[in-house]
Amino acid sequence: MERKSTTRLIILGVTLALVAFACGDEEAEEATTAATTQATVAATEATTTTAAPQTTAMTEAESALPFEGVELQLWRPNWDQAGIDAITEGFQELTGATIEVTMIPPTASDNVLPRWAAGERPDILYLEGFSSVIATLNPAENLQSVDGMAFTANITPALEPFGVIDGVRYWAPLTAPTVNGLLYNKKVVADLGLELPGTLDEMLSFCGTARDAGTTPVIIGEASTFMGWVVQQAMIADYLVANPDLVDRLQSGQASFTDPEFVKRLQALRDMKDADCFQENAEAVDFSSSMTSFMEDEGAIWACASFCIPDLLGAFGPEAVEEKVGFLPISYAETAVWLYGADHWGVLLPMTGDPEREAAARAYVDYITGEGYPLYLENALEPSRYPNHPVPDPDALPTPVKTGQAAATEYPAAAALDPRLLCSFGDLFTFLSELFVGQKTSIEIAEAMDSAFAQSCADLGIPGF
Repeated sequence: MERKSTTRLIILGVTLALVAFACGDEEAEEATTAATTQATVAATEATTTTAAPQTTAMTEAESALPFEGVELQLWRPNWDQAGIDAITEGFQELTGATIEVTMIPPTASDNVLPRWAAGERPDILYLEGFSSVIATLNPAENLQSVDGMAFTANITPALEPFGVIDGVRYWAPLTAPTVNGLLYNKKVVADLGLELPGTLDEMLSFCGTARDAGTTPVIIGEASTFMGWVVQQAMIADYLVANPDLVDRLQSGQASFTDPEFVKRLQALRDMKDADCFQENAEAVDFSSSMTSFMEDEGAIWACASFCIPDLLGAFGPEAVEEKVGFLPISYAETAVWLYGADHWGVLLPMTGDPEREAAARAYVDYITGEGYPLYLENALEPSRYPNHPVPDPDALPTPVKTGQAAATEYPAAAALDPRLLCSFGDLFTFLSELFVGQKTSIEIAEAMDSAFAQSCADLGIPGF
C-alpha cells in the first residue's frame, strides 16, 4: 500500500510492534554504545592524522567534532521521516560531519538498483532488510559488515535472521517490527458475548455463531487482494514456529510449498469463505470500504493486521481506535504470531574506498542505534526496537499496538518467511485472490509457488536449482 501523507507516515511507526525481552542495565548499555562510537572515532583519528608530533593539546571543541570536514552521502525514502531527519541532524552536531540527504522512492527494484548498477554509492543507505534485495547489491563485494557493532547485542532472537546473508550481517535495523495478527471490534465482540478465536477451528465455530446472531463474522476487502494474504499469513505463523529452518531447507531444495501442512494453511482462506465467515460479495469490496464497515460496527473481526492501524488512526482518530479496536493473535492449529522485522527501514553501509568516510558511516550506525536512538523515538513516535532505550511515553501507544507487543511474548513467535528468502515464490496476492474466487485450488497455488521459487533460485545461480 502506498503511504503518502505526513500524518500517516508519522503514525505508521506506532503500529510496528516490538518483541520485549529482558536486557541489562540501561545505563550500562548506553555506556557500551557510547564507548563503541568513541572507539570508532578514535580509530579514524589514528588513521587519518599525520605522524608529525602535536605541539599543543586538542581543545575540547576539537575533540568533540571528530569528523569535522567529512562529507557523507545518505539515501533515504522520500517520505516525511521526522525520526530519521532528527538523528541525522543530531549526528552532524555531535561529530561535525556533513550529511547530504538524497530522498528516493522506496521501491528498490525501480529506484535504488538502477542507480547502484550505474556505479553510484552513498555512504549510508536506508533500505528494507529483505534478503532478496540485499543480495542484488552483491553484499560481499559492496557492503560493510556490521557484525560486532553494539546494536547487535540487543537484537531479539526472533529478529536475528533479518539482514543476514551467508551468515554475515549487513543491515542495521531502525524501525520496530510489525507483529502480525488480525483486528477485532471490541464493541461487536462484547455484544456477541463470544470468546475470540485463536485457531482456524475456533474461527470457523466463531463464524457460525456470529452469523446465526445476525453479525458478519469477518469483514474483508478482497478487491484489495492483500487482505486475503493477511488472513493466510496469520494462519502460517504456527508453521513457521514449528519449522525454524524452513528458509534453509527451501533454498537447498529440501522443502516444498506443497508440504501438506503448508497447503492446509493456504486452504484456510477458502475454508473460512466456505464457512460463510465473510460478508457477501467480499471480492467486490475494497480496503477502504471494509475499514469503514468495520468501524461502523458491521462486523466482528477485520481481515487486516497491525500495519493497518495507521489507516484507522488517520481515518477515525485515536479515540475511536482506542474505543473499538483490539489486536487478535491467531494461527492455524496453535495461537502464534510472526514478526515482519524487515519491511521498513534500516541502514546498509556501502563500501566507498574512503576509510575516513566508511568509519564515519559506522559511527553513524552506532549513534542512531545507541545514544541517538531516543531522539529517533521521540520524533518518530514508535515503540522501541532496542529495549535498552525505553519508549519515552509508552502510555501514548494505542491499545491494539500494546496488545500486539504483548502477544509476541505471550504466544510463540517466528520471523516472517519472505523477507528472509533470496528467491521469490511469485505473486501470492494474486494466487490467493484466485483461490478466494475459486479459480485455483490450494495445491495449485503451492505448485505455482514452487515453480516460481525454483526459477528465481535458478536465475540467482543457487546450487540445486
